[in-house]
This record gives sequence, structure tokens and C-alpha cells, in this order.
Amino acid sequence: MISSLLEVPDLGLRRVLEKYGHDEISLKYWKNENGTDIIYGPENMKSIKNSDFLEVFAQDFILMVRNQKKVMRNFLVEIFGENYLEATVFKDSINTDQLKTEILSLKIENQDQILSILPFFNAIGKLEISGYSKINEEKLQIDKIMELDQWKQAKELEVFHFRISAPIQNFLHFSRVFITLERITVEDLVMLKKSPTLEFWEIWLIENQPESYFSSRFGPPNIDSDDLEYEKVRWFFKIPFFFSKKKMRCLQWSFMTISYCFIAQKLINCVVEP
Repeated sequence: MISSLLEVPDLGLRRVLEKYGHDEISLKYWKNENGTDIIYGPENMKSIKNSDFLEVFAQDFILMVRNQKKVMRNFLVEIFGENYLEATVFKDSINTDQLKTEILSLKIENQDQILSILPFFNAIGKLEISGYSKINEEKLQIDKIMELDQWKQAKELEVFHFRISAPIQNFLHFSRVFITLERITVEDLVMLKKSPTLEFWEIWLIENQPESYFSSRFGPPNIDSDDLEYEKVRWFFKIPFFFSKKKMRCLQWSFMTISYCFIAQKLINCVVEP
């Protein structure tokens, strides 16, 4: 994960890298009564007395940015509970250049937590957002996130555990997408079908629309069942300008714990042209 930090001068961080290798490292910053606990590896912890854990995290983040030699492969940030990253002490301390990573994974509870950390990253090829619930019961507001350059420049998007609601035009620049939408229209699907940028789409749609709403426009679906015996109703589409069987798109319906799911994904078996 941070092989770009091989020449980091900080002695403490170098010791962690030397012990656990340069490919991946996990650090957790915890606030305690006397200062900060830093947990690294499966069983190791370092305590820093009379310290603010936000300042400690900010200092380490700045250290990574200043010593970055190449783009990281993946960077994961988990925020649970109070959004400490909104604190002035963090924002003032981390006034620095952006950290470059190919994949940015954010485990959060709401949009504000994303906004508190996303602007400090750059060169993001894939943005992964997940929550703490097991099903897509929570709605994630993304209106402010979509205004950021990081959103507009990313090529891939995956959102788990949340349902979202936004015009489909805000996703057309992505080549690969996994999202749960509250609603999608036939016009949206036609727009997606004509987009030259899409390579893989998987959409779960939470809305009790009748099957006829889609079959009347796209023709009869392909129906099968998965290992859990949930019925799946699928529509397949060729991606414009990509005629290889390895690059296809489908829309899939699945009755599960939510009212229903509408999924779009790349498949290679059959195509139903509208």
C-alpha cells in the first residue's frame, strides 16, 4: 500500500514498515484519556501521552504526502461515530498537497464524513464508498460530493450499503459502476446504452416498479435463479463501440430483502436488443 514511502525519514514509521513490509500497512488512531493510542499490525500498540490524536494522524498523513515517491495502490479510511475530521485542528494541520492513490476506499456514515477527507486525495482512479449497515437501508446524500474534482476525475465507482438518488448524467463519465439507486427510468437506461464510456455497470434499484415497465421497452427478459433461489430477471445490452462478447452490459432484477433490485453488470452469454 505504501511502497512509495521506502525513504521515509521518520524512525517510528520506518520501524513499522521494516517489521510488516512495504506492501500494506494498517494504522488505527484512538483517543484515550491521556493522549493517543496508535494500533498497528494485529497486536501492536504505541501510546503517545499528552497528544491530540487528530494532530498525530495529520502529522503522519503529511509525512506520507511529503515523502510519496509514486502513486499508492490503495488507501482506506474508516470513520465511525463523531466526524472528528471536521475539527479545526485537523484541517489546519493537514493544509498540504494531496496524497495520490489509485483506489480510495472510504467507510463512512454520511456525506459530511466523505467531504472531510476526499479533498485531500488526488489521482483517484477508483472511488469505493461503503457503510456499516448490511443492507441498502440508508440513503447517502451525494449532491456536494458530485461537485468535487475527485468525483469528476474518477473512472470507477462502487457504493455499498447505501442507496443514492441522483440524475444518471452524473455517472456517465465512469467506465465501471456498482450502485443502488432509488429510481431509474427507461430514458435513463437508453442514455446508458448509448454511452461510449461504460464497460461494466451493476445497478440495484430499490423501487417497486412492475416488470412490464421495462419489458415493454426492452423486450422479454432472461430469467434464472441464483444459489439462494431468488428469481432474477435480466435485460442484456451490447455496449456501443464494443462488440466483443467480453464487454457486455445487462440489467437485472432480483427479489430479495428489499422491495426489489435492479442490477446491471457485464455478462457474456446472451443479448436481448431493444
